[in-house]
Amino acid sequence: MRSPRLKREPDAGSPSPKSLSKPTSNKPPARVSPAPPSDSSTGSESPPAKMEEEELDLTGMTYAEQVQARRSRNEERLKQLGLWNFSSSVAKVVRSDAQKKQAARVSAAAKRKRVAEKVEPRRSGRVKGDLAPNVYVESERAGQFTTAGSAATDIYRSAAVVYEFYEGRYNDGADVDVFVDNGLDGVEGDERAAVEEERADITRLMSDLKRGPGKPRKPSSLSVSALQSKFSAVSVDAEHLTAKVVPDRIYSMAVAPLAGKLIAAAGDKRGNIGLWDPASSMETAVTCSWKPHAHAHTAQITQLQFSPNSSNLLSVSYDGTVRLLDVEMGAFTSVFQSYSDDAADKYKGDPGYGAIADDAWLQYGVLEGESSLYMSTSKGNVLMYDMRSNKVAFNAPLSVKKINTVSVSSNYMATAGLENCVSLWDVRKLGAKGNKAIGRVDYGRSVTSAFFNPAGDKILTTNMEDTISVLPVKAGKLADGASISHDNQTGRWLTTFHAIWHPTHDVFACGSMKQPRGIDFFSCEDKKKGGVGISRAERSTGDMISAVPSRLAFHNNGEILVGGNASGRVVVVDTTR
Repeated sequence: MRSPRLKREPDAGSPSPKSLSKPTSNKPPARVSPAPPSDSSTGSESPPAKMEEEELDLTGMTYAEQVQARRSRNEERLKQLGLWNFSSSVAKVVRSDAQKKQAARVSAAAKRKRVAEKVEPRRSGRVKGDLAPNVYVESERAGQFTTAGSAATDIYRSAAVVYEFYEGRYNDGADVDVFVDNGLDGVEGDERAAVEEERADITRLMSDLKRGPGKPRKPSSLSVSALQSKFSAVSVDAEHLTAKVVPDRIYSMAVAPLAGKLIAAAGDKRGNIGLWDPASSMETAVTCSWKPHAHAHTAQITQLQFSPNSSNLLSVSYDGTVRLLDVEMGAFTSVFQSYSDDAADKYKGDPGYGAIADDAWLQYGVLEGESSLYMSTSKGNVLMYDMRSNKVAFNAPLSVKKINTVSVSSNYMATAGLENCVSLWDVRKLGAKGNKAIGRVDYGRSVTSAFFNPAGDKILTTNMEDTISVLPVKAGKLADGASISHDNQTGRWLTTFHAIWHPTHDVFACGSMKQPRGIDFFSCEDKKKGGVGISRAERSTGDMISAVPSRLAFHNNGEILVGGNASGRVVVVDTTR
């Protein structure tokens, strides 16, 4: 790192920084208090003249180098004034207070964990004295193992996966209050202060979300290429533009449609849902998280979506349930849930009864308008649930393999999945059988996502043969599109990429495997002779993008993008700063 460059030399009588940085002994320095100003009439020395402020030349330095230069300059000033020891003692007091506050938070979390349901510790078969079966894993797929051998079964699930049912349901269906983990009963002292602070943060977030969407802003007048360059020019270096929002790997992202306000939502592998308000600094930022779905291995949050005309948050989970964060109620309410085959008879009239097979899971879901909820399953079915009438309009088998995503525009629906293709459907003609796609594009490997653009005339696809494609939709038919090479091999420990559209322009973004870490931005335009062209990638990087942001979401103002990575951290790319 470059040393800071000063415009003038220090005073001749001042000690050098090198000598100041090395203590003369192992003993801690004595505390020095500044002497009171002396009176000239007594013959004592007059107070020193005010030091001239040194100016730093920060030209050409990175953000981190500028910070270090300022710190070095300030440290030297304090030592010259004899205040260095005093500032160190103050810092110790501040750190001590911060440690006490953190200890209170940990204590509160530990107490909540103690009252949670006790789980019997898992012991290996060797410790329990069980005989080892003659069985081995022949293949693995989606967390399930096909086994072979004399004691083999058709499908074997790891013993660590525990399925808990409530009369055949994956959870009891009760509302989950936003203060469920922040009760004050029996909480005293520092622990109570920490819990009250957490409750204040939740109240602030709910209050901001209650404001709802503001007036829609006029779309940017920039061209698609100019907008692409505007995003890629952002360097994410400020520390308050990143935070750990959920504990585990992020699978879904969303941004609240608020005017002049950024609140990002993230859903992770273990069913945690977090809300983050970055505010203007780390000191004023707010982060809260909950676990409203089943507390089991299968609770992965595959989709988060804010309602278009409110700030209610829809969450879709692997556990076969859909919940809605109702900000007016301050609770996660149950919208839809599936049942096991042995569910109680009293639930047979519920729309989710028999909707999803016992050996399947809810893969993805999207809310179209205010009430039409489209969901795909690991068995290749797509359901449309009408939230107003509380009925399943159709449950259509559209594939023999898992459907990763569903996207709807007007009367058309695009699906993508493990059948290595993108299919286009007319939702008015879907039913329990006899369904036929009106368009299909095949790929060499599985397709992780396919989404309509806001205008509904293009479909953006991401696939595992390392390409991103744009497919034009004309008169309800898929036309020849364009593809661009892109490394989509995220491996086992990263969430797969989903390239997403900008809310108003034909610009799209995708996570990147390249170093330094960053986010790729593309633009596409219709060609005069037909077809579509895709620009080369332009990347936004920065010190705060330290890992691969696999899942992304744009703010509806079109000026901000957020990305979530495998450690539960979220980063903000803001073109307005």
